[in-house]
Amino acid sequence: MSGRIIALAATVAVVAAGWTGGWYWLAGKVGSEMDRALDRLAADGVVVTCPDRAIGGFPFRMEVTCERPTATLPDGSTLTAARFAATGVVSDLELVRLAAEAPLKATAADGTTIDAGFASLVASVRHDFSGHFGRVSVVATTLDARVTGADGTTGRLSADEAEVHVRPVEASPEDLDLALSATRAVGEAGGAAVLPAPADVGLAGVVRRAALFGGDPERLRAWTAAGGEIGLSQAVLAVGDTKLEASGTAALAEDGRPKAEIALSATGIGWLGDQVKAGKPVPPLLTTLASAMLLLGRPDGERRTMTVKADAGAVSANGLPLGKLPKLF
Repeated sequence: MSGRIIALAATVAVVAAGWTGGWYWLAGKVGSEMDRALDRLAADGVVVTCPDRAIGGFPFRMEVTCERPTATLPDGSTLTAARFAATGVVSDLELVRLAAEAPLKATAADGTTIDAGFASLVASVRHDFSGHFGRVSVVATTLDARVTGADGTTGRLSADEAEVHVRPVEASPEDLDLALSATRAVGEAGGAAVLPAPADVGLAGVVRRAALFGGDPERLRAWTAAGGEIGLSQAVLAVGDTKLEASGTAALAEDGRPKAEIALSATGIGWLGDQVKAGKPVPPLLTTLASAMLLLGRPDGERRTMTVKADAGAVSANGLPLGKLPKLF
């Protein structure tokens, strides 16, 4: 019996030694790969610093931490955080968990700043070590972000929780599934509230040919030529007793004019009117949309519905012509 115990102990010792050696070898590999990645970024004009870098997590995790990390983009924009940690499990290093600690500050090239506080800010990234990402998810809790424009104007966005999820469509990796949400979101502009009450916001959809999508005319032209389209599965804005929902598709025609078909529905829009009468802040866009739903929407039980179409730039709501949209390229 004692011989078996000795053999078992020896086996355990060999396995433990092998695991320990393997972990430290992998830790060294992670460190050298990180150095090379930072060098590649620097060659592209993106300077990332990771002060007081430490690699830990033995025996089952691999964790890289940086104190007061910074990133500087080619245009001079900067990003700083109090602390950053990247964690992977040895058994599944293709899944990485990223976490930042507040305060986080971003400064744009024109001087615009964003100062963000939060209880937690965590991202999970699924990748394949070749630069391809399978999924990216970001979740912030107790978010409070304050924006100061280059001209001194201020804004604020807070939410109990905010999430963003992005992943390539499995059958078509050139397309991206996108989902975002925020609960009890509050916005301010110039110190004044944007909404009369905290709002719940949600959006889910797909951007086809996402890599080509962009705001300038040439990118939009290329995106359109490749068959680019935005598919909106659902967009929801719930504020007070009012709930607005939308779904549909949007793209650009060959001549650069928008083409789209969006189904809208609204419930409780009378509540928005009550807020306006009470002098509460209601964004002009919401006021206009609520008025349009009351005037042009079709009754459907407690809801009012409307289909907005854009064809060859001509816009209509439930068949009523509303005007024309300009070309985007």
